[in-house]
Amino acid sequence: MYAVASATAADTARWGCLPAKGTAEPAEHGPTVAERAHATVEAVHALLTNDIAAWQRNGDLASDADPGKWPH
Repeated sequence: MYAVASATAADTARWGCLPAKGTAEPAEHGPTVAERAHATVEAVHALLTNDIAAWQRNGDLASDADPGKWPH
């Protein structure tokens, strides 16, 4: 798990491409869709931040990494 997370985090050229496009394109269809897209991205961000913190507690990820500091 650590190797996959490290390799993914190191690939800064492609961070957020799919999530960004998957959110931006439907959001163009109106404010309701934009609000739902934003809420979904925020929820996914919170889940991943919690997962990162759990990986740190379990020793699978460096303890000095900031679980709240990643593209968003």
